[in-house]
This record gives sequence, C-alpha cells and structure tokens, in this order.
Amino acid sequence: MKLINKNATWESLYFSLMFKLISLLGPLLLVPIFLRYLTIEEYGAWLMIVSITSYFFLANPGITKVVSNAIARESDSNDIKYYSQVASSGYYLFQKITSIILFFTLLFFIFSRLFFERVFFEIESVALFFPLLIMISLNLVTYPMIIYRSVLRGLDLIDVEQKYNIILGLVFRYLLTIIGLFSGLKLIYLAIIYSVSNFLPSIGSKFFLKKKIPQFRISKAKKNQEILQKMIKPVGSFFILLISMAFQFTIGTILIGFILGPSYVPMYAIPMQIIIILITSIRVASEVKMPLISKLYKQNKLFDLQSLLRSLLFLSIVSMLILTLNLYFFGEVILITWAGNTVFPGQEVFNLMLLFSLIFCISYPLSSILEATENISGYTKMTTIEAMLNILLTIFLTINMGIKGTILSVIISRLLTNGWFLFKEILRILEYKSLDFIKWFVADLFLPLLILLSSIYLISYIGILNDGSFIAQIFSLNMYLACFFMLASKKNILKAFRLFFN
Repeated sequence: MKLINKNATWESLYFSLMFKLISLLGPLLLVPIFLRYLTIEEYGAWLMIVSITSYFFLANPGITKVVSNAIARESDSNDIKYYSQVASSGYYLFQKITSIILFFTLLFFIFSRLFFERVFFEIESVALFFPLLIMISLNLVTYPMIIYRSVLRGLDLIDVEQKYNIILGLVFRYLLTIIGLFSGLKLIYLAIIYSVSNFLPSIGSKFFLKKKIPQFRISKAKKNQEILQKMIKPVGSFFILLISMAFQFTIGTILIGFILGPSYVPMYAIPMQIIIILITSIRVASEVKMPLISKLYKQNKLFDLQSLLRSLLFLSIVSMLILTLNLYFFGEVILITWAGNTVFPGQEVFNLMLLFSLIFCISYPLSSILEATENISGYTKMTTIEAMLNILLTIFLTINMGIKGTILSVIISRLLTNGWFLFKEILRILEYKSLDFIKWFVADLFLPLLILLSSIYLISYIGILNDGSFIAQIFSLNMYLACFFMLASKKNILKAFRLFFN
C-alpha cells in the first residue's frame, strides 16, 4: 500500500498554517474572557501554571524526533514491520522515562504540600497546588501516545496529524474553556481541559493508523533492541537541546511572576505569546520539509540542500519582516482595542519583542536542517550555553529593568551564542562555501530589505500611512509590501512557491 500522498507538501503546509492561525486567534479571542471571569492575579497564576507545566514536556527527550526521522528515511520502502519496531521501541522507552518522572514528581508534591505549601504553591493568595498536580500528572501519563503522531510525521502525513491537532486539540480546548469560564469554573477545570486536549490528537492519530495500516501496531513484542540502542545517542542530544530551548522562552514568564508578581505576567506573556506563535507559524515551512531534508541528506544531495536552505531562509525572513512591520505600525492599537491597556507593555518593550522575532525567525530554517539530519551535537552544546546565559541575565536584568530586561536577556544571549554559531555549523555540514553564501545573502536579502526599510521610513516620515481609516492603512502598507517584493524578489518568490506547490 502506498502511504505517501503526492500532494503531501502543500496539504501539510496548509493544515500546519491553519493550526498556527487557530493557535494565534484562539488565545487572542480568549484574553478578554479570561480577564472578565478571572482576576488579574488568577490569570497571571494560570499563565505561570501553563509555563511551569511546559517544562514537564521535557519528559520527551527527543524520542519523537528520532522516531519521525528514522521512519522518514525509510518512508519510500513501505516497510510496515520496520515502522512498528521503531515506534514500539520509542514508545516503551518513552513510557519508562515518564513513569520515573511521574513518581518523583508526586513525591515532590507530597513533600512540598506537607512542609512548604505556602512557599511553593500560593502566589498572591492564588492556590497553584491542585491545578499544577492535575496538569503535570495527566500530561505525563498520556504523553507517550504522541509517538503515533510522530509516525504520521515520519510518513509525511503531517496534514492528517494537524487535522487532529486542530479538531481534537485546539477546537476542543477553546470551546470547553469558554463554557467553563462562563459557568464560573476556574483553574482546576482549566487544568483538566488543557491536559485532555493535549492527548486527544494522539488518540485520533492512533485510530487513523489502525484504519489505514492495519498491520502497524505498537506493542512490547515488536520492540527491537538494536533499534533501541541506535536511538540512545540522538535521543540524549535532543534531550539536552530541548531542556536548553525550554529555558529560552518560558523562563521569562515564571521569573516575572516570582520577581514582579503574577499581575505583571499578562503584560509580558500575552504579547510574547503572539510573537512566538507568529515565529512558529513561519517555522512551519521548515518543519514540513524535514522529511525531505532527512532523505536528501541520506542521499548526500548537498547541492539540493543548499538550494532548499536559501529558499527557507528567504521565506522565513521576508514573511517575518512583513508581520513585524504590521505589528510595529498597528500592534499597539490592535492589542489595546482587543484586550485593554493591562496587556500592552509599552511601545519600547513591544519593539524589543519585534526585534526578538526577527532574530529568532532566521534561526529556525537552520535548526530544522540540523535536527532533520541529526547533526545537533555542537548545536546542543551552544544552546546549553545560551540557556544558562539567558537564565542569569533574565534574573539580573528583570530585577533591575523589569519586563524590558527580560526581553533584552533573550536577545543578548541569542546574539552571543547561536546567533552566529548556527550559520557556521550549517555551512560546514552542507559544505557550503562561506563566500558563496554571503554573496547570495547580500544580493537577494540584505540589499532589497535595506531599500524596503528605507522607503518605509520615508513613507512613515511623510505621513502617508496616517491617511484614511485604520483598515485602509493596513491595506495600503501590505499592498506596498506585496508590490515591492514582486518587483524586487520575483525569482526567489517563484522558487519558494514551486518548492511547496509543485
């Protein structure tokens, strides 16, 4: 049976973008409801709970990446027995890890409840104990089932996985959150809903595989010791990488909550959540190409990978710049109109968030190639250094500068570490001459974007963007951007289009 859909690329891109769009609109739509039915302290505490719980997703030490990469490399073979062995080996290794973490987590909760309840689990009179316990426990118990989703990704059926993410994950979560808040239910109810919505897409993926590939099965009998041993090294590297990456983003929310208080958390977390969702939306283009990257690297087609790198970089940078310019001119009005003054951190801090988005969007095509080819040893070490530097800077600068210091910490730590290292590493692995890459970057990206930003500055200075209604201003800016890129970068746009829609 042929498992690979010939239209997989554009369908995967479409549904992945739909998932990111709903992920963006959902939290935006819910912010006024949260602020109406929860106090600002309760909402800040909820954002802290979500951030703390996110660290327990590190119970996945890169197993899902290793499983999807292994299946992607052999996706043309339709070797269902091999797929079952890979998935089973990953699943039961995953289950063993989550069981151990759950045991020690429960011990910690019991010990803390008995001796340090107020210190750890009550912030500004908001109880965190039971919501945290529920979310962490449910997530750890059900987390290994995500392997079914990894199998779909490895088979380049990302569109199917994303459909389940949208329907059984996001739509389920948002609808029941609204119903619960209207009914007066608070943090414990939210914890249950968010936990259940995390594993329902995995159940959907399981039933899809059972229906379409009846021979595929995850069981202890199908574990393969040789495959399991091969997983250990890349899993270890991915685990260190995931831990380090976790401290790049969510640590800010937690430290702001403890240093400045939960009431300050929405002012940081809501705009930053929007920024991160936009960044990860841009990353979709790189993610859907990871199965192809794995196959090209296995076939040693480095020239094709160099071309793919250029297209992904162009698409990521241009897309993020368009979004950033829109937020620079219109973000304050949109945020305040939608959710009120309490969630806007000020124009200076917001501009730093936009700078953060531009810096990180450049990194994602590079990191996706490293992860798909499993050349992550150096990247892992540098990300660990970045995470440690970020924690130290965040503590120091948040105490001295508030939320502005939190954003600066992430930017500075990235520029001093992976901001340059990722380029060095990717050029080495793809055997891409530095001079050739610099020539392309200057001619195809730097000079056109320099001209664009200069013209935008002049237009803004003259005041053309201030004419007409708010909607007309947004339309005018984006029409200008579209015309500029069609004239200045037509070749790269067509190349990127063919990459995803041929």
